[in-house]
Amino acid sequence: MGAEILEFHAVFSRKMFGPDASSSLEMAEIKLLVAAVKNIQNAQKHPVDKNNTSHFSDLKNIFEKSLAVNKSLPAGHIFTFKDLEAKKPKGYGIAASEFQEVIGKKLNKDLNQWDFLKEGDLN
Repeated sequence: MGAEILEFHAVFSRKMFGPDASSSLEMAEIKLLVAAVKNIQNAQKHPVDKNNTSHFSDLKNIFEKSLAVNKSLPAGHIFTFKDLEAKKPKGYGIAASEFQEVIGKKLNKDLNQWDFLKEGDLN
């Protein structure tokens, strides 16, 4: 990440005699090293902002999850972690990432197994 020179020893075969032969690069490996360095240089010229996920919003809606109940629950039930399930897709109620805010809250209506949990279902 800033090196300007790579030093290595080259041999036609590691089976050759010499003190550095066993730790030297063979010709095919030198080709791989050069290709890898070029890949790194190319990547450095085209940085990617991995924190910007705005162009993945369609995928996020498909692969992120909503909260569902994993068993039938009666009205008045107080939620525990064991009652909840993360289920695809996102947007069918409370986001699965908000599960901690549901724990300890009371259910205000009956829910069937695998029903998505919505804000209006909680007291």
